[in-house]
Amino acid sequence: MTSAPIRVFLVDDSRLARIVLRRMLARDASMHVVGEASDGVEAIRRVPLVDPDVVLMDMQMPGLDGLAVTRELMANSARPILIVSDLVGRDADLNFRALAAGALDLVRKPTAADRESAAVVDELHRKIRIVSRVPVVTRRWPVAPRMPSAPPEAPRVVGPPLADAKLVVMGASTGGPIALQRVLQEIGAPPSCPVLIVQHMAEGFTRGLAEWLSTASGLPIDLARDGCAPEAGQVYLAPDGAHLVWDQGRLRLRQRDAVGGHRPSVDVLFESVAASEIAPRTLGVLLTGMGADGARGLGALRAAGAWTVAQDEASSVVYGMPKVAVERGAVSEVLPLDHIGARLRRACGRSPLARGSNF
Repeated sequence: MTSAPIRVFLVDDSRLARIVLRRMLARDASMHVVGEASDGVEAIRRVPLVDPDVVLMDMQMPGLDGLAVTRELMANSARPILIVSDLVGRDADLNFRALAAGALDLVRKPTAADRESAAVVDELHRKIRIVSRVPVVTRRWPVAPRMPSAPPEAPRVVGPPLADAKLVVMGASTGGPIALQRVLQEIGAPPSCPVLIVQHMAEGFTRGLAEWLSTASGLPIDLARDGCAPEAGQVYLAPDGAHLVWDQGRLRLRQRDAVGGHRPSVDVLFESVAASEIAPRTLGVLLTGMGADGARGLGALRAAGAWTVAQDEASSVVYGMPKVAVERGAVSEVLPLDHIGARLRRACGRSPLARGSNF
């Protein structure tokens, strides 16, 4: 039985851009453009009528820009929104405000020349397929997480949570930037140990994420560098196109093949820490995201003595990666998003004084 095509709606004031997108999508029989709008007002009017599965949204438009349109749609006609903009990777604050408004992901706007690039076309198709499967709800970011009426289904917490962590590792995918922002803001002052993060992002976008998270949280955040000795109080983000690995107290960047379709991979980072002597003094966190990346690695961490945390379903944009980890018994405790920063704060303490390597 053939599945129904993914119904796509285009929002862009450039007629040429809409033509390019139409032709790129026409190369995949599973995608069908069901409508388009040349400005924000038209998009707000037509999207509920056409009822597409995915909206491709430009950011720069006359009148209502893509940010305002995204907020309006997510408040009154929620559906997966993929930002397609020249500003992706260039204006970090605007890009991440779009995610905060409810957009699920971002991709650079393709040019006429990109229409002939198999890699660019395939990446656009891949992003659309991913966001089309994400269940969205009417919302405005930031919002307080919906607290379940009963405790979340999760492994029983065994023993006291880690209180003297020497390392924190976190992984996230869809919905991750906003989740990371809230967790890092809640930590407050720089923690007494290093924090390593793998976030699945579009190519060329990770540096902007580091800058935006640093501004939003007040914490020192930078891209990890090969061979550096991590410092207490510093947050390190895995860069584009390389796996982040813990190796005898130093950070290493590995260029080997993608794992589970991801490079960087959360599993690669978590498993490298699990294989080291610091594992029992590590707190591992798996946040919102589609798929299963990080679940295997979180299990390895827990087996090695680490304390492991998964974000709960109610506060996750996509309850994929944390759900798989819970089902596999990889999780010490499940927490709503707004409680995870406090858990990290208690596990690491605070380090408001000058930082120095713990290793």
